[in-house]
Amino acid sequence: MKMDFSAQLTKIISAGVDYIYTQGSYADAARIIQQARELDYTGRIGLGGASYDQGLIDLAGDLAEGCTAIAHIDPEQPEALELAERFREASGGKELSAHSYMAYDCAWHVMQALDAVGPDKEALIAYLRNDKNAQGTFGTVEYTDGNPVAPVFPVVIKDGKFTTLELEHVTLEDLRVPF
Repeated sequence: MKMDFSAQLTKIISAGVDYIYTQGSYADAARIIQQARELDYTGRIGLGGASYDQGLIDLAGDLAEGCTAIAHIDPEQPEALELAERFREASGGKELSAHSYMAYDCAWHVMQALDAVGPDKEALIAYLRNDKNAQGTFGTVEYTDGNPVAPVFPVVIKDGKFTTLELEHVTLEDLRVPF
């Protein structure tokens, strides 16, 4: 079932906003992009992490060009590139979603913990809650009392794919201004 966001978008756009941010599934984000553009919205559209999925680009098409997101996966990081390539080869060309990278990193982190402390339940919990050097497609993640501190990567949809957004001398305000 396709969601209709036009009533909400009409109200938002009539308020004169120059930036719309959406959280949620890539399918909903694609509909929001399509409907906003159908309502002649020309401002910037920002996407939540769950929208970091080729499915969004497939659904929204050219309308997704220029949309920005903050991803937890660096699309240029060697570990992420290697995992994506192995998945494409095994799946007949399909792309990983953001959730796939996250699931992989969670499983890999548990494997690293098992390697470090063995199968002792209490030692595993303590290790996982306070690991300062968890490695994966996210880069290095540091946990303190179970709370992760991980890098984030600004990305932009350019030429039909997510691309790292270079931020040298760019402010948060710059992310809100259309190219």
